[in-house]
Amino acid sequence: MVSTKAFQHFDPFDPDHLHLPGYGLVVERALPLLKDRSRAELEYGLRTLATIEGAYREDLMYQTIEQMGRDNTTIRHSTKADLVRYAQDQFDITNQEAFPNARWSEYFALLALGIVGELVSQLIIGGIPAKDVRKHLQTTRTDLEAAFEAMDALVEATAQARAEHAKDLGRVHRKRGGKKRMEPYQRLREKVLAIHDQEHVSRSAADAARRIYKILDEKERKILHGNNPEDRLTFWIRDYRRL
Repeated sequence: MVSTKAFQHFDPFDPDHLHLPGYGLVVERALPLLKDRSRAELEYGLRTLATIEGAYREDLMYQTIEQMGRDNTTIRHSTKADLVRYAQDQFDITNQEAFPNARWSEYFALLALGIVGELVSQLIIGGIPAKDVRKHLQTTRTDLEAAFEAMDALVEATAQARAEHAKDLGRVHRKRGGKKRMEPYQRLREKVLAIHDQEHVSRSAADAARRIYKILDEKERKILHGNNPEDRLTFWIRDYRRL
């Protein structure tokens, strides 16, 4: 998985890590998902990830082999994020006193950040001065596997955060209106974001908004009251992408 000492020579909150060649984007995207956590909580989270590895790695390996046999496919290597995905339905992260109100999006973000931290710590332990780590990564780009593993975990963290955010919105709405159907405004927002995910992820928010607005019917357009309805869609998409 990732070493419990991944942060031994890597301060996860150091802004300098935003500029690590090949890994700065991972740090930039992972940190907002962990913004309410302390260093102690993150280190506890690393120990939890180690526990997950010990409990489920063998099970996942056998499941993967069985799946390969059924599908008649060649060898498939599981990533670290695959292991956490596998553990989600079996490992209980609720009621963790040292990591209160835990979310799986946080654990995936922590995994991504831990992979970067472990790489940096290993370089320093191997004799590269901390001040030269950035230059080393820029000139060598040696660990492509670590980069792939980190991005895989980051993508899952973002997807989980979006799902959790949608679930939270649903809870808030149910509190306000019981089990009644959602208001048209919220239903339209969900439709717009669903179309975005299916067809327009690679486009700019404004371009995606323009294209989605064109396919809305007249009734849906009336829900977007105001002079600039496309701007409202653009705002929804940008806000969604920040999660």
